[in-house]
Amino acid sequence: MNVSPALLGVGYIIGPRIAGMVFAGGILGWVILIPLIGALVGWPTVDFQGNPITNPVDAVYAIWFQYTKWIGVGAVLTGGIWTLYTLRKTLVDSLKSSVKIGEHKEAKGQSVIRTEKDMQVHVAYYVIIFVIMLIINYYVLKTILATIVSTFVLFAAAFLFTAVAGYLAGIVGSSNNPISSVTISTLVITAAMLYLLRVDPTVGMTATILVAAIVCVSAAIAGDSMQELKTANMVGATPYDIQRGRIIGVITASISIPAVVWMLESAYGIGVKTPGHPNPLPAPQAVIMGSTVVAIFKGDIELSMFILGVIIAILLIKFKLPVMAVAIGIYLPFTLTTPIMLGGLIAYFSERFIEHKVRVVDQRREGLGEAAVKERIKALKNETFNYGLIFSAGLVAGEALMGVINAIFKIGKINLAVFTQSAGWPGMLAYLYLMYFIFYIVIRKPLQGMSKDEVREVVRRTFRFRG
Repeated sequence: MNVSPALLGVGYIIGPRIAGMVFAGGILGWVILIPLIGALVGWPTVDFQGNPITNPVDAVYAIWFQYTKWIGVGAVLTGGIWTLYTLRKTLVDSLKSSVKIGEHKEAKGQSVIRTEKDMQVHVAYYVIIFVIMLIINYYVLKTILATIVSTFVLFAAAFLFTAVAGYLAGIVGSSNNPISSVTISTLVITAAMLYLLRVDPTVGMTATILVAAIVCVSAAIAGDSMQELKTANMVGATPYDIQRGRIIGVITASISIPAVVWMLESAYGIGVKTPGHPNPLPAPQAVIMGSTVVAIFKGDIELSMFILGVIIAILLIKFKLPVMAVAIGIYLPFTLTTPIMLGGLIAYFSERFIEHKVRVVDQRREGLGEAAVKERIKALKNETFNYGLIFSAGLVAGEALMGVINAIFKIGKINLAVFTQSAGWPGMLAYLYLMYFIFYIVIRKPLQGMSKDEVREVVRRTFRFRG
């Protein structure tokens, strides 16, 4: 198991249901499908680099690389298309809202309310941006046809999908931003168009990744901006303030992120095993998209496995289960889905603790009715979940920062034993303590005022599934 604090935090943040679905996808892919495929087609004798396989673990990963990952790709693509289909009404509503906002702009010379004070964007700005993108695309792609097609797809997809992302983030929250779905859909549409136009495969793959990456970032920024605009409205700021800050942030990120990615690639490798980086950073979504683009242009898809992934996704949709979570679980190494599941279990048992605390302690002391009990459980869950959420977000950010620091040491050839040696059992014990600490952070407030006997009874009920 990968003792990753970030994955533990991710599991807590996404909750027990989604974490359970990711873990179920891991069980399906690694415990059921890989042994079944190995039994049917035979276990490989060489890995993806052509090196002889000397142990069963390498054989399992070879099956995953050649077959099982395509099941995950098929499921992810199907889930992405289905997500967009379910959002068709949202797309229309978001476009209508955009049109209405434009129609209700105050006439020049009239007073403008605070929430309508934003940057004045002239049509000429859009034309300039369009021309700049044409120039950049042509500089990268070197062909007129690919440049024109990719630029038009880019602007159309960015316009549509940022509207969806912003609308959903504003109505439901940024956690419901369908970034993966819109990115995969953009990628498939762009790749299919360029392939049908007989664009050179290398140029086509480059154009496809470029378009999908920009649309992905646009959707992410749209969702984030909606949350910032809501916050600005609450604290008395104007949209202009947020837009100005957003421009500064985008420029800063566009300068710093390439350097960080370069460091991570140089130190660890990203997505694909190489002789220099035998254990790269997983980057599952990026690898899925890269594999899909390569397969479309080179025609080397394991079609039977891809179709099996589509069928699995359709069955999940039929039973109203989260397709993307299961698909990512199929694709991810099982060592990564396990800590995600553990994080989900922490969230699950902390919720059970709170529920039993209210029923065992508060209801007895205060004689609360059932309606009051349910209301208090809901309020206490919402409050305490945020404690764990903030701490879990810190785990994700902390591991990311340590990864960058470690990458700097590796690039500088500064070999510190604490970074290069396995933690072994002490590391596992520290991980178990971290799990306990997250649980304690969440239940710390409900624990206040409870007697030892009450704590023992609530704990017993929390971890008891029968009776």
